Parts: sequence; structure tokens; C-alpha cells
Amino acid sequence: MMNSFRIVSRNNAPSLLSRPINKLLLRHMVSKTQNVRAVALNNLPLEVDQPHSSFKLPCRGDYSVLLNTHYRQKLPACLTSFTSEEGKQIFKESLCQGYAEGYFNLVGNFTTQSEPSYCGPSSLAMVLNAMEIDPKKRWKGNWRWYSEELLEGFDPAKQFKCNGVNDSEFLELAQNHCEVEAKSARDVTLQEFVDDLKRVCSRGTEHIVLSFSRRGLDQAGEGHFSPIGGYNADRQQVLIMDVTRSKYPSYYVSVERIYKSMCEVDKSTGLSRGYFILKSNREHTFLRPEIFQISPEAIAL
Repeated sequence: MMNSFRIVSRNNAPSLLSRPINKLLLRHMVSKTQNVRAVALNNLPLEVDQPHSSFKLPCRGDYSVLLNTHYRQKLPACLTSFTSEEGKQIFKESLCQGYAEGYFNLVGNFTTQSEPSYCGPSSLAMVLNAMEIDPKKRWKGNWRWYSEELLEGFDPAKQFKCNGVNDSEFLELAQNHCEVEAKSARDVTLQEFVDDLKRVCSRGTEHIVLSFSRRGLDQAGEGHFSPIGGYNADRQQVLIMDVTRSKYPSYYVSVERIYKSMCEVDKSTGLSRGYFILKSNREHTFLRPEIFQISPEAIAL
């Protein structure tokens, strides 16, 4: 015999299920609800006290492999996040000033370094792709594209994977692919650095890769390479497109502070750091399609 039940909400208003219902069906629904609730309770996240992170771990499972790991670092107070409201305003002003011309080519080829020590090679690959320079080497499938391992002269076995590259090694790598002007921070004044920023950031055909000390920016780590994405003349701020995106986001820093961080001595060489102005030339520019005939079938891969 069919038993009828009327399910009513707490405020005595009829629910969507206020219609005759089979007793067995109701019992099944209640059982299902209890099971779902139990599963939900068992999977509630557990707060983990981890510096520089709001990371949460589920209760169940073995997460010992995550011990001593980090999900990004907190951006120091002396830096302004590119995605913050202030960062957006600084960028808008840079666009109006005409000092963010190279940003769009760079952001379309933004690279995250594949190894913790590959900031130099990653910055170089990012800029080469932004300048549309053909590597003349197969990357994946039928496509030619720059990644760290395709850089001419790059040898991971040559301690690059452990120690990264210093300024002279970066210069050697870059010279294999484009025109490079290397400048040591000790050999240029702050004003000369600003003049280079204005010239390069207003064109878009050249790009600057900085070599600086993270400690000078109150960041964790030592030496680092990253491209410049723009410059704000009124605020004297530089946009650093950090290729260690797993560690820090892109940010603005004062020109004076980044200049001082480049002046710090690299312990591996005993020399100060600096910056590199990269531009393409005829020898390394993009190869025309007629040179390498590719079938439509291959392009579709």
C-alpha cells in the first residue's frame, strides 16, 4: 500500500518535494543524503600553517611529499604587484607615456623557467620568441620554437642545471641568436640606465634582460635574470616580468632600487651584475615560409 508523506521545510513552507512519495524511496533518499554528508565532512580542508601561503590540504592522504615545499612567496612591500589596482594604474600610465611597447610581444611569449636555475636561458628564450627569431631547430612535432634546451650552446650537463648561468655565459648564449649589448651596472650611471629604459621600452623591437640580486629587492634567493616589460617615467618604476612565476608574480620596482641590485657583486664571478639589450638582425630573423615548405597536413598536426 502506498503511504503518502508531505515534506515541509523548517519555516513550514512546502518544499519542492511536497507531493506523495513512496516510503522506500524516501528512506533511500535519506540514506543517500547521510552518505553524501559523511563524505563531505571527511573531505573538509585542513588548515596548514605554511609561511607565504594560504595553501590547504585535505585531511586524508599522504602529503609527506609536500613537506618543505612552497606555493609562491609573498611579494615584499617595496614591490608592487602588476595585477594589483596600483599596478594596473602604473601600467596604464606607462602605455600613455609610450614606454610599454615591448610588453605585448613579451606577454604573448611569457615563459616559466622549467628548472629553478634556468632563469637566464628562460629569459633569453622568451625574448627570442617575442622577437620572432626562427631557431632553425625542431621543437615539438613539426614546429620550430625556442625553449631552454634549444638554445645554441646551452648544455644542461655543464652545471647549468645546478648553478644556472652567470652574466658572461648569458652573453655567450645570446650572441648565438641575436645582437646583444651587454652593460655592467658598475660601468653605467643611473641616468644612463634610465636613458636605455626609455629608448628600448618606447620601441618594441628591442628588449632588456636584467641580471640582478634578489636580495636587493628583499626577495628570497640570490642572482636572477628576467626581462623588462615596461617603464613609468613619472613614477620611476620598472615592470619586471619574472620568469620564476612559481615563486613571484610580475611586479613594479623603483628604478633606483633595481639599479642598486644590479650593482651588487656576483659571488661566482666577483663582478657586478648588469643588463643586456637584445635585438634581432638579418642573420637570425624569421625564415620565410617558402624556405621551408610545409604541407597543409603537417601544419594541422
